[in-house]
Amino acid sequence: MDLKQAGNSKRNSKAFIFTTDAFFALPLVILAISTFVAFSVTLRDNITMQEYAYMLAKDALNTFIDASPSQISDQHIEKLSFAYLIINYTSGSDPCNECANETASVIDDLFPLSAAYILEYKNVTDTQWKTIRAYANNQDKFSRYTIQVSSIRVVSAVSDWSIDYRNASECRSQVVCGIASSIYEEARIMGPIVFRIRVFL
Repeated sequence: MDLKQAGNSKRNSKAFIFTTDAFFALPLVILAISTFVAFSVTLRDNITMQEYAYMLAKDALNTFIDASPSQISDQHIEKLSFAYLIINYTSGSDPCNECANETASVIDDLFPLSAAYILEYKNVTDTQWKTIRAYANNQDKFSRYTIQVSSIRVVSAVSDWSIDYRNASECRSQVVCGIASSIYEEARIMGPIVFRIRVFL
């Protein structure tokens, strides 16, 4: 009888030790599983936000290249694309950085309030990126951001040829003008220029 009770006591003691180990190990297992799940969710959210930011950058560049002022406003008769206008303003004989900045502002409404962007360009002679427009609802976004992505497009354009009749009024009624070369401005290739847009979230 004493041996039986001693055996039962020994078994009960082992069972108690096992239960105590499991009790201490269970929080560690729960902590490991929770950490893994939290890391997976955070990683998925970061990937989703990066894809979202890249989509914003890509759509903005597509807008510059495919759209023109005449498509968004009846008051503008300019049918050339925004990219062409910006190239003309930055690479023309009379550069106008303020004009390029104002033209680029067309994409401001594409960005949510929590996002910011910097539009830059570089031509074949540049060694550094030149800023066209930097836009943010909150200027701290440029220094305090969680995600930054960029999208790049190479763009070239051909300027329109033109004839200026103001200096040759006698040519208005003539089919062929003797001084056509003086009033004719030939088309020229502008670019290639590399556009880069950086999006901050």
